[in-house]
Amino acid sequence: MARVTKKIHYFRAVGYNDQASSIQRPIQDSLDTFPTIADTEINFVDHVIRVQRKSPEANYLLLHLTKYIPGNRNSVITPRAATAVDEEQGHSAPDGKEFKSGECFILIAGYHVLFCSNSLSHQKAELYLHKLLQEANADFDPFKFKPASNLNKLNLIRSQGVKSIRLNVNAFHLSLPERQRNWFNEASSKVASEITALVGRDRTRSEERALEDLIVSVEIGLDGNSKATEDAQKTVIDLATEVLADDDLGFDGFVIRTRDDTPVTSNDVRLSLNFRVSLVDTTLNHGETWDAMRRYYASLDADHLLER
Repeated sequence: MARVTKKIHYFRAVGYNDQASSIQRPIQDSLDTFPTIADTEINFVDHVIRVQRKSPEANYLLLHLTKYIPGNRNSVITPRAATAVDEEQGHSAPDGKEFKSGECFILIAGYHVLFCSNSLSHQKAELYLHKLLQEANADFDPFKFKPASNLNKLNLIRSQGVKSIRLNVNAFHLSLPERQRNWFNEASSKVASEITALVGRDRTRSEERALEDLIVSVEIGLDGNSKATEDAQKTVIDLATEVLADDDLGFDGFVIRTRDDTPVTSNDVRLSLNFRVSLVDTTLNHGETWDAMRRYYASLDADHLLER
């Protein structure tokens, strides 16, 4: 049996006012109104998501969501083909079945959310839960999953000061019209102008896709004394906060280098845990995954990180 490394992320469910929003009870009550798995299926444009498994427990709710694409066919090849060309052929799932195309695992305790993805993102899971609550006619406030920050890393940034920030930025996103003015627009304006000139002409869809994959690095040096200036320090904390909170800024990651030359990456700033889990075909062992979530939640609670 194969084993793989997966990551559990810690989020908080927050409303549009950025205040904590408890979602455990509304989701649990909604699921209680759906007696079968079929009742939990939500149709999106080209795929379906459903609750594969659920486990209401004393302090939290455990969910296993799965995704499938109706009518999807999987291509197969012939190993050690003794021909000049091996034509790929698509095979359908057995009658009455569908190929699973993704899954995720969620632990919900009030407004605390642990999330583990296996080809099903937290953004899509968040959207699914909204639609599920609507289907159940539940009374709830709209929410989003906001990554919780690792305060130890943020304190390291504050204490050591900052020498530079290196951003990995999606060049295509950088060329799009601005939706808001912020410090990042100012810092990267020259790069944005060059990229805009590159992609501003008419382009085919294939060219556009290539540009979407183009990543540029923007390094912002922070000059000053042994510590960055107060404004620069605030910029760094704002950067960490924005990247944590907003998946639409176009960042593909960042590295903050402190005055002591300690690198702090975007993954370092987010509270998360790697763990090893059994993999059967394309499915993670749900029992092992849920157990890892239970242990991680207990450790966050013991370290008093849930309420900070």
